[in-house]
Amino acid sequence: MEQATEAIHESISALTQMRQIISPYLPPPIISLIHTIDHHPQINAYIPQEPSMVISLSLLAIFVATIFLKIVIFREKKIQGLEGNEPEDNVLANIHQQQQQQQQQANYTDSVIIFGPCRAGKSLLFHKLKNKSHDHISTVMSLQANVSVENGLKIVDYPGHITLSNQLPSLFLNNKNTSTRAILVVDSTKSLAEAGSMLYQLLTNKDVVQGWNDADEGLKIVVCCNKSDISSAKNWRRVKIQLRSELDKLKKIYAGASTDAMDGEDGAGAHKERVFELTGKGVDLEDLGKNGITGIKLSFMSLSAKTGEGMEELDTFVNEGQVLADNSSALKSRR
Repeated sequence: MEQATEAIHESISALTQMRQIISPYLPPPIISLIHTIDHHPQINAYIPQEPSMVISLSLLAIFVATIFLKIVIFREKKIQGLEGNEPEDNVLANIHQQQQQQQQQANYTDSVIIFGPCRAGKSLLFHKLKNKSHDHISTVMSLQANVSVENGLKIVDYPGHITLSNQLPSLFLNNKNTSTRAILVVDSTKSLAEAGSMLYQLLTNKDVVQGWNDADEGLKIVVCCNKSDISSAKNWRRVKIQLRSELDKLKKIYAGASTDAMDGEDGAGAHKERVFELTGKGVDLEDLGKNGITGIKLSFMSLSAKTGEGMEELDTFVNEGQVLADNSSALKSRR
């Protein structure tokens, strides 16, 4: 009993010393709040000594425990979603499984891949294209893809989580039996760094680029600058400039890293064989042929999946493969 009492006294003494150390660095409103808590009769009835420090540390412990719990839960979901019981049980396996189930009822000759960072509006766009009467859908941080096969058209809504981006290029390998096109959805109110990384990974994948360079029909990618109904949104011209800037940065970074790796590692050559090296000084989004990519064409448009403005043009691209010249006619820029 005496040891327990002594331990309590030592803990209270430590809290007192901690409060005395941090007090000079706290703003006056916080010091005033500490004084109020320490002298509040109802609080003192339950916590007689150093109540402000006890409450603060308790809240901190709860916060840390919550963050830890979220990390554990996320890791479990990631393991279930990506690893599962078998190595092939991953996001691509999920796409193929859904595709096989739907192929029993419908075949397809056209394929549309929707990709982009998390929270850009991909899932809403997917449901708008699939079901035009669908008004709203909440953002879902999913590790699984949505797949729809109807009327000869397959639409894939690929998850935007960064841990899945390395599997994305495999969806773009040229299939001679299918006409493939893609939609890169970006949030026009936010940074384009993540979208630039995804696009760069695609444009420097040797299997993807060479496959489309050799194809009779090239790969068309429309960059949808989503959320254009928000006043702070960038129009498609500004998005195009900033996306090109991100790609140029990555080109310089990877060029330097490749040189260093070749000088220092024997295995760097094998990695280099899997990478398509972009030619030219900078990335030319007007004509990727200047960078050695003749089989991929980029177009840009402003769009709001929430209000539906611009959806008619995108629907034409999805169903017919027709790409209008870069324009923002659907949402006239106010900037």
